[in-house]
Amino acid sequence: MKKFMFICMLGAFLSACGSDKEGELPCPPTAIGVDVNAIDLSVDGNVSQDNTAVVFNDLVFNFESSGEAVFAPGNEFDPNKKYSTDCVGLPVILGSINTLSEFNIYSTADYNSKLTAGTSLNEVFSVQSIDTGDFDYGESLTLKQLQGDLPISAPRYFSLILNQAPEVESSHLFYIEFMVDDKQIIIESTELLITGNE
Repeated sequence: MKKFMFICMLGAFLSACGSDKEGELPCPPTAIGVDVNAIDLSVDGNVSQDNTAVVFNDLVFNFESSGEAVFAPGNEFDPNKKYSTDCVGLPVILGSINTLSEFNIYSTADYNSKLTAGTSLNEVFSVQSIDTGDFDYGESLTLKQLQGDLPISAPRYFSLILNQAPEVESSHLFYIEFMVDDKQIIIESTELLITGNE
């Protein structure tokens, strides 16, 4: 019986030593935001290849911003430091630490007789969703109206839709310009052959 108790105590001691060793390692610091340095675009709406004919109101332009994780001063992540692997963290979508001050869309082709190639198309794009706490968007909010409320916190995820068809079926390569803090980010869409209602 004494031998059994000794083995149990020894096992508990060794186990405690192992957990103490792991317990000495701190949990990795938690990021408090993202410093945006890139924005990606994907286009939904039966777009299987470049210049595929698609009805204007089937298109959804989805944007996702990405960048470097930002930590609180004095709690930065150290790549040379060992951290515990047993820490449990809740999954969260980090907001950006940046400000969006410009957001414009242009096309290489005429959209109609008024909105010719190279002019801003902000009035024909509407906000479908945007994840910034600074702004309460509505279904009828156009990008032109949003532009009037800038600057706002740079969103991580947002989607736009077209609110009107081009005057004639036409092929468009959209250029989207953002000003995030002092960084200009310009991205382009695939070539889209846009038609009116089916």
